[in-house]
Amino acid sequence: EVERMLHEQEENARIAYVAEMGEEEGFEYKKDPAADRFFHEYRLFNAQRKERFQAMQKEREDNLKAKLEIIGQLKELVEAPEQKGSLEKVKSLQKKWKSIGAVPQADAEDLYQRYNALNDLFYDTKNIEFELKE
Repeated sequence: EVERMLHEQEENARIAYVAEMGEEEGFEYKKDPAADRFFHEYRLFNAQRKERFQAMQKEREDNLKAKLEIIGQLKELVEAPEQKGSLEKVKSLQKKWKSIGAVPQADAEDLYQRYNALNDLFYDTKNIEFELKE
């Protein structure tokens, strides 16, 4: 919008020059150095913002891969017969899960549901095993 306005100012100056001088030859429009500086900084800001957003997206994709790996390990523990130390492994996976950052929003709910379902299944199985031992 601002660039359009600046272009209009240049065109108006050109029209006024031609009206006064009778021809366009010799017309030179002097841009405002403050506007040039502003647009340079504005473009720089947008480029940096785009880079940060892309880095954030990459980090979220990496976090998704890490959390899917944890879900895979948790699934193996749930499906395996009772193993010594499985509770400690699950607690370690839970700590690791909490230390990993955010994932892409589109995957977040499904991922958390899968993770929570596997945790619930693991602890339900542990409770049943404990009750059978008594």
